[in-house]
Amino acid sequence: MSDLVQLRVLMFEAMGKATADLAAPEWLAATRDWFDSVLTRDDARILVAQVGGRVVSCGVAEVKRIGPSPGCPNGLTGVINNIATVTEVRGQGWGRRITEALVDWFDAETDVRRIDLFATADGARIYRDLGFSEVTFPAMQRRSPPRER
Repeated sequence: MSDLVQLRVLMFEAMGKATADLAAPEWLAATRDWFDSVLTRDDARILVAQVGGRVVSCGVAEVKRIGPSPGCPNGLTGVINNIATVTEVRGQGWGRRITEALVDWFDAETDVRRIDLFATADGARIYRDLGFSEVTFPAMQRRSPPRER
């Protein structure tokens, strides 16, 4: 499991996340738990590529339920995330093959009507080749403080 967590750290590094944030034990533990939970779900997949027995690339696909819309009338959307490849084997097609396989899984085995993902500049060209396009409305976020327990 640690290989997957390391690849998730690598993905966030590529997205410009601060190194200090990436070492925070709370999110690393939550990441391990998340990977464990994804592995047990029928509506999610984790794919990895190995070279010489080492995990060098991975990707995660999850089915999410959202409110129905004209572009997604059944309210089922796919989310692809954690596409990451270790630096020394980038450019060899691992991320592309994993993304293609995840898209194929959504198309063949689920009822999702839309697939969402966030792209780094390097990943965007691969995703465009696979039919992804930028959406009209930008993604926006608001962070909420943790609840006291």
